[in-house]
Amino acid sequence: MPLKFLILSFIFCLMISPDSRVHAQDIFYSKEERFNFQNGDYSVIGKTGDYIYTYSASNKGYFLNAYNDSMALKAKIALDFFPAQIASARFINYAHQIIVLFQAEMRNYIVQYAALLNDRALLTGKPIALDSVKSSWFGGSQKYFSTAISPDKSKIMIYGLGKKGLSATLIDNRLNIIHHERHSISSLGSENIHQAILDDNGQFYFSIAAEAGNKEYAADFHLYQLSADGHNLNQKMLPANQQYYSGLYSKINRANGQIYSAGFYSGHKNGNLEGVIYFTYSPETHDFSSIKRIPFSQKVLNDADARNKKKAFNDEQVRDLIVKNDGGFLLVSEDAYVNTRTEMTPGWGYYSWYYAPVYPDRTIYEYHYGDVLVMDFDSQGSIQWHQFIRKDQYSQDDNGIFSSYAFLNSGSSLVFLYNDFNNRSNSIKVAALDAGGQLQMQTLNTGNIGNADWQPRKAVQVDKTTWIIPILNRNNLFFAKIAF
Repeated sequence: MPLKFLILSFIFCLMISPDSRVHAQDIFYSKEERFNFQNGDYSVIGKTGDYIYTYSASNKGYFLNAYNDSMALKAKIALDFFPAQIASARFINYAHQIIVLFQAEMRNYIVQYAALLNDRALLTGKPIALDSVKSSWFGGSQKYFSTAISPDKSKIMIYGLGKKGLSATLIDNRLNIIHHERHSISSLGSENIHQAILDDNGQFYFSIAAEAGNKEYAADFHLYQLSADGHNLNQKMLPANQQYYSGLYSKINRANGQIYSAGFYSGHKNGNLEGVIYFTYSPETHDFSSIKRIPFSQKVLNDADARNKKKAFNDEQVRDLIVKNDGGFLLVSEDAYVNTRTEMTPGWGYYSWYYAPVYPDRTIYEYHYGDVLVMDFDSQGSIQWHQFIRKDQYSQDDNGIFSSYAFLNSGSSLVFLYNDFNNRSNSIKVAALDAGGQLQMQTLNTGNIGNADWQPRKAVQVDKTTWIIPILNRNNLFFAKIAF
C-alpha cells in the first residue's frame, strides 16, 4: 500500500548526500484480529532476530505475535509459563533475545519474575523470581515493582518504594542478579518515585518531588543515588530558593555521566509557570550545579496559542529531554490536562465507544491534549530556537489513549505523528523538525483502512526511521509499520 505524501518534506531525515533522492517506503499493515478492548492488553515489543514482535493478553491467554518485515504473521507463541493471572508484563528486546518481566500475586505475595526468550520467542530456561513482598508492604500505592533500563540495555533495575523504604534488585541482560538491597527512607513517608533512571555502570537514580498547592507544583526536589554495588544510598535536595517546580525530567548525559534535569518553575505555589529551570548533578561530588532559571521570552509568550499569555504554559507537561553532543539539550513538552464534570446524561466523545458507560449518572472525564512545544538550549542554557506543533485533541471517557503523539528521533530530525480528530473522520498528521527548528507538516495517506483508530502513544521506534503503531477498529486490533 503506497505512502503517497511528498517525501521531500522528510528528506532531511534520511539524507545520505546532497544529491540523494529518497522515496517513501510502504506502510505495511498486519491482519486484524479479534480483541476485547475492555479486558485485554497489548503492546509493541520491537524487532528481535528476523521478526517484529507484539504482545497481546486476553481471556484466551498471553501471546507474542511474530511478524515479518511486511507485517505478515509468521507465528503466534503462547506464553504458557505465565501464571493464570499476572499484574503486569514488560518486554525488553535485543538483537537476539527478549527479556520478559512479569508480576503475579501468589498467596498474598507479589512476586516479580523474569524470563529469557531466544530470537524465536522460545523460553530458554525456567523463569526466576527476582523479588517478592507481601501485598501490603508498599502501603496503599499498589504500584509494587517498576523497572529502569540502562541506555545500553546491559543492566536492569527492579525497584519499589513504599512505607518501608526502597527495594532494589539489579540484574544484567542474562538475568544474573548483581545485587539485591533494601534501604530505609523514613523521612519521606510513602511518597512515590517521580522518575527513575539507570546508567550503563549500574548506578541508580530516582527523584521524589513533594507537591504543594492547588496546582500540585513541587515544593522541593530530592535526587537519590544508589551506588552500582547497591550498598550506598545518597540523597541531595535541590535548593528551593522560594521557587516551585513542575514537570522536572532527568536524563543521563552518556558522554560525561552527568544527570541533566529540566522543567518549569513558578515563584508561587499557585502561580503561573514563568519559565524553564535546568540543572546538572554530578555522581562524583553528589551535588547540583549549573542551576539556571530561564524566563519565557516575549517571543515564546507571543507564539503561545492562548488568549491569556501569562497562563499559556500552566498545563505544560514535560515529555522528553534530549541531551545534545555539545552539552546542550532539547526540552519537549505538551499542553495536556483533564477536566471532570457530572451530568445526568452521558457525555459522548469521538472515542467514547471504547469506554462505553455503564451507568447513565456518572462523572464525565474530558481529555485535552494541545500543542507540542520544542525548545533548543545551548550548553550555557541559552535558548537557540523554539517551535510549536499545533494540535487540538479533545475526547471524553477514553483515558485519552488516542491523543498525544508518537515520537521518532532519527538523530538529525525529530518526527511527530498524531491523530487530528477535530471532525468525525479523523486524519493522521506528521510533523518533522530539522536541527534548526524548521517545521514541515504533512497529512498521512493511510490507504483503505476506513476509520480505524490509531494509537500513537503506544508506538515504538524499532529502528532509526521506523515506527510500529497499534490500531484499533472497534473489536479488532492490528498494527502498522511506517517508515520515512
